[in-house]
Amino acid sequence: MTTETYIEAGSHIPSRLKELWIWFEAVYEWDWGDPGMLAELIRNEPLPPEFQMATADIVAGVRKRHKYGKSAIPAQERMQVARFAMELSELGEEFRSDSKEIHRVSDKTKNEPIETIHATQTAIRNKINSLAMSAGVSVETCKNLRRDLQARINRWPVV
Repeated sequence: MTTETYIEAGSHIPSRLKELWIWFEAVYEWDWGDPGMLAELIRNEPLPPEFQMATADIVAGVRKRHKYGKSAIPAQERMQVARFAMELSELGEEFRSDSKEIHRVSDKTKNEPIETIHATQTAIRNKINSLAMSAGVSVETCKNLRRDLQARINRWPVV
């Protein structure tokens, strides 16, 4: 398994975390009730030092699964929704500022930069609505999942 299959966006994600993304995702899924990926990694891959404490806490029973029990979204899908919502949010951030990307796209499409910004934001909103609908949750839930994932990333190297 390669890390690239698990994280596409994330210019703000530390490079070491990108390298270990599959482990990060596995612990996230364990936290939400799905031990499968973490068990598979432990069986087949060397345990990275950054994940030794979290794994020891899991084995010792110190780390508890998320207190909300059953989630409306299965653990693996939850990570996918959170990751996709984060990627869409990052794309939106790129098109909110006066970036070179706005001007590049505007020049290519022969639109004014503000039109490009509005079109991009509308497309992102539509994608988030579609994401929420396909996951069977609200748009607000998608945003909350993104915020939760971002908070976990911000805590790195604490897993």
